[in-house]
Order: sequence, then structure tokens, then C-alpha cells
Amino acid sequence: MGRCKASSRSPVATGEPGGGDCADGVDQAFDRWLTQGLHVLFDPVVDEALPDDLLRLIEADRLAAARKG
Repeated sequence: MGRCKASSRSPVATGEPGGGDCADGVDQAFDRWLTQGLHVLFDPVVDEALPDDLLRLIEADRLAAARKG
């Protein structure tokens, strides 16, 4: 059996829609696996509240940028 391999010029490798043979299924499966894994790892971090000190720094920078104009 042959293996599916996307060349560097294939639409799959370049991200162009509608291209690719069986590599599309492999890429989609990998993307789905990666996305789910990243969500499992990082969703709890994203859900955390920002510390008050960081919020103050962001607001101070925003005000300073607004004054500069």
C-alpha cells in the first residue's frame, strides 16, 4: 500500500482549499486532535481572571497611549 504524502507545492501543504488527495483526511484528523489537545491543556488558563496588577498596567498603558495620540 502507498502512503499519502503532500508535496510542498500541493494545495494541502500551502493551505489552499479544495486540494489534496488522501492527505486531506490525515491533515484534518491531525488538526482535530491538536485542537482538542490544546483546548484540554489551555482552556483552564484562558478561563482564569487576570490579576488586578496586570489590569492596572494595561489600563495605565492604554491611557498613556491615548495621551500621545
